[in-house]
Amino acid sequence: MLVGALLTAALAASSVWVYRTSFCISSRRWVKALCRKETGERVVAITFDDGVEQRLTPQVLDILRQREVEACFFVVGDRADGNILRRMVAEGHVIGNHTLHHGGWDPFLSSREMIDNARQCDEAIYTATGLMPRLFRPPFGVTNPMIGRMVRERGYTVIGWSIRSLDTMGGSREEVVERIRQRLHPGAVILLHDNREGAPELLSALLDVLAEEGYGVKRVDKLFETEPYEVKK
Repeated sequence: MLVGALLTAALAASSVWVYRTSFCISSRRWVKALCRKETGERVVAITFDDGVEQRLTPQVLDILRQREVEACFFVVGDRADGNILRRMVAEGHVIGNHTLHHGGWDPFLSSREMIDNARQCDEAIYTATGLMPRLFRPPFGVTNPMIGRMVRERGYTVIGWSIRSLDTMGGSREEVVERIRQRLHPGAVILLHDNREGAPELLSALLDVLAEEGYGVKRVDKLFETEPYEVKK
């Protein structure tokens, strides 16, 4: 009985540890993700996942241009519209790798499959822009030994987040914005999605809140002072 209870407790503890280290990108167990900048400056970075979306992403870009804000877009390779990606670069935004497909099982592929997946996403971005990404964000924020090996081989800088908007989970725009407001802190990295209905309106409301709270916006690579693209030698 005692042995069984101890084994059950050990398995439970192990499960919690695996969940914590794999599904919490800030754990830094498998990859050294940049999730927040230690700074006293009231500045945040805005990042978008899961695009490009043909209708919504241009609307998001319109608002960023109007408000003179630079952001980072983690692009899914098989959604990489060349015209939109070139517009992103021309308007001062930075593009990162978010894998080729962003499928539900992508975080659990073999390292070799992940490397090929990431390489094809890089190639799609490079074909459109002539820029080879160094910034990477794993789908769903999942990290594990396979992703760790892929990141090391490809030489990526992994960007996490410190404020997850949960804009994919439903709820009103006001609820999402208030959730972000309550978690604001200097050096925050905010996670949004440009492929969700209401993304342009949510961004506009968020920028209003940031202004009210006295926060500026800095592009994530500038926030962490890291190169966003491969530098040709």
